[in-house]
Amino acid sequence: MPDSVEFPPGAVADRRERRLALHARYVRQILCERFPLAFRGRGASKPPLKIGIGRDVQLAMPELPPVALVAALRDYASGPTYCRNLTASAQRIGLDGEPAGQVSETEAKQAELRMAVFRKKVAVSGSPAQEKGEAI
Repeated sequence: MPDSVEFPPGAVADRRERRLALHARYVRQILCERFPLAFRGRGASKPPLKIGIGRDVQLAMPELPPVALVAALRDYASGPTYCRNLTASAQRIGLDGEPAGQVSETEAKQAELRMAVFRKKVAVSGSPAQEKGEAI
Protein backbone atom coordinates (compact mmCIF):
# COMPACT_ATOMS: atom_id res chain seq x y z
CA MET A 1 0.00 0.00 0.00
CA PRO A 2 1.54 3.39 -0.96
CA ASP A 3 2.35 5.90 1.78
CA SER A 4 0.79 8.80 -0.13
CA VAL A 5 -1.83 9.27 -2.77
CA GLU A 6 -0.98 11.24 -5.86
CA PHE A 7 -3.71 13.19 -7.55
CA PRO A 8 -3.65 14.00 -11.26
CA PRO A 9 -2.56 17.55 -12.08
CA GLY A 10 -5.41 19.99 -11.52
CA ALA A 11 -7.53 17.59 -9.45
CA VAL A 12 -7.35 19.69 -6.29
CA ALA A 13 -8.07 22.89 -8.20
CA ASP A 14 -10.99 21.17 -9.94
CA ARG A 15 -12.48 20.21 -6.57
CA ARG A 16 -12.09 23.79 -5.31
CA GLU A 17 -13.74 25.16 -8.43
CA ARG A 18 -16.64 22.72 -8.14
CA ARG A 19 -17.09 23.59 -4.47
CA LEU A 20 -17.01 27.32 -5.27
CA ALA A 21 -19.56 26.80 -8.06
CA LEU A 22 -21.88 25.02 -5.59
CA HIS A 23 -21.53 27.87 -3.10
CA ALA A 24 -22.15 30.42 -5.87
CA ARG A 25 -25.37 28.65 -6.92
CA TYR A 26 -26.52 28.60 -3.30
CA VAL A 27 -25.74 32.31 -2.86
CA ARG A 28 -27.56 33.12 -6.12
CA GLN A 29 -30.63 31.34 -4.78
CA ILE A 30 -30.40 33.35 -1.55
CA LEU A 31 -30.05 36.62 -3.50
CA CYS A 32 -33.13 35.79 -5.60
CA GLU A 33 -35.14 35.04 -2.47
CA ARG A 34 -33.92 37.98 -0.39
CA PHE A 35 -33.84 40.62 -3.17
CA PRO A 36 -36.45 39.53 -5.74
CA LEU A 37 -36.75 43.04 -7.20
CA ALA A 38 -33.09 42.96 -8.23
CA PHE A 39 -32.14 39.30 -8.76
CA ARG A 40 -34.03 36.88 -11.01
CA GLY A 41 -33.82 33.12 -11.41
CA ARG A 42 -32.01 31.27 -14.18
CA GLY A 43 -33.40 31.95 -17.62
CA ALA A 44 -35.44 34.99 -16.52
CA SER A 45 -34.77 38.41 -18.03
CA LYS A 46 -32.25 40.14 -15.79
CA PRO A 47 -32.12 43.94 -15.57
CA PRO A 48 -28.71 45.60 -15.27
CA LEU A 49 -27.60 45.84 -11.66
CA LYS A 50 -26.21 48.88 -9.90
CA ILE A 51 -22.44 49.26 -10.11
CA GLY A 52 -21.12 48.16 -6.71
CA ILE A 53 -24.18 46.11 -5.79
CA GLY A 54 -21.84 43.56 -4.20
CA ARG A 55 -20.98 46.06 -1.47
CA ASP A 56 -24.69 46.65 -0.86
CA VAL A 57 -25.27 42.91 -0.51
CA GLN A 58 -22.32 42.59 1.89
CA LEU A 59 -23.76 45.35 4.07
CA ALA A 60 -27.23 43.79 4.03
CA MET A 61 -25.99 40.21 4.49
CA PRO A 62 -22.55 40.16 6.15
CA GLU A 63 -22.96 36.43 6.84
CA LEU A 64 -22.44 35.58 3.16
CA PRO A 65 -18.90 34.42 2.40
CA PRO A 66 -17.29 37.17 0.27
CA VAL A 67 -15.64 34.71 -2.13
CA ALA A 68 -18.96 32.93 -2.77
CA LEU A 69 -20.74 36.27 -3.20
CA VAL A 70 -18.23 37.44 -5.80
CA ALA A 71 -18.52 34.11 -7.63
CA ALA A 72 -22.34 34.31 -7.53
CA LEU A 73 -22.39 37.87 -8.88
CA ARG A 74 -19.89 37.00 -11.59
CA ASP A 75 -21.98 34.00 -12.62
CA TYR A 76 -25.21 36.04 -12.53
CA ALA A 77 -23.84 38.87 -14.67
CA SER A 78 -21.84 36.83 -17.17
CA GLY A 79 -24.59 35.01 -19.03
CA PRO A 80 -26.56 35.96 -22.12
CA THR A 81 -29.80 36.68 -20.24
CA TYR A 82 -28.01 39.44 -18.33
CA CYS A 83 -25.81 40.73 -21.18
CA ARG A 84 -28.81 40.99 -23.49
CA ASN A 85 -30.20 43.79 -21.27
CA LEU A 86 -26.99 45.80 -21.08
CA THR A 87 -27.94 48.34 -23.71
CA ALA A 88 -26.73 51.95 -23.74
CA SER A 89 -28.70 54.14 -21.31
CA ALA A 90 -30.60 51.15 -19.87
CA GLN A 91 -31.60 51.74 -16.27
CA ARG A 92 -29.55 49.94 -13.62
CA ILE A 93 -31.32 48.89 -10.42
CA GLY A 94 -30.35 48.52 -6.78
CA LEU A 95 -31.33 45.84 -4.28
CA ASP A 96 -34.71 47.53 -3.79
CA GLY A 97 -35.47 47.50 -7.53
CA GLU A 98 -35.18 51.29 -7.70
CA PRO A 99 -33.15 53.06 -10.43
CA ALA A 100 -29.45 53.30 -9.63
CA GLY A 101 -27.60 54.63 -12.67
CA GLN A 102 -27.47 53.78 -16.35
CA VAL A 103 -25.49 51.48 -18.60
CA SER A 104 -22.75 53.39 -20.42
CA GLU A 105 -21.96 53.15 -24.14
CA THR A 106 -18.72 51.34 -23.30
CA GLU A 107 -20.48 48.79 -21.08
CA ALA A 108 -23.10 48.21 -23.78
CA LYS A 109 -20.38 47.61 -26.39
CA GLN A 110 -18.60 45.14 -24.08
CA ALA A 111 -21.89 43.30 -23.54
CA GLU A 112 -22.49 43.13 -27.29
CA LEU A 113 -19.04 41.59 -27.76
CA ARG A 114 -19.87 38.97 -25.11
CA MET A 115 -23.19 38.29 -26.87
CA ALA A 116 -21.28 37.72 -30.13
CA VAL A 117 -19.15 35.12 -28.31
CA PHE A 118 -22.29 33.41 -26.96
CA ARG A 119 -23.83 33.33 -30.43
CA LYS A 120 -20.64 31.90 -31.92
CA LYS A 121 -20.49 29.15 -29.28
CA VAL A 122 -24.12 28.24 -29.98
CA ALA A 123 -23.50 28.18 -33.72
CA VAL A 124 -20.51 25.87 -33.27
CA SER A 125 -21.83 23.47 -30.65
CA GLY A 126 -25.51 24.11 -30.08
CA SER A 127 -26.90 24.55 -26.58
CA PRO A 128 -29.76 23.47 -24.31
CA ALA A 129 -31.20 27.00 -24.61
CA GLN A 130 -31.22 26.67 -28.39
CA GLU A 131 -32.98 23.30 -28.15
CA LYS A 132 -35.70 24.86 -25.96
CA GLY A 133 -36.18 27.57 -28.55
CA GLU A 134 -34.75 30.35 -26.39
CA ALA A 135 -33.07 33.18 -28.25
CA ILE A 136 -29.42 33.85 -27.55
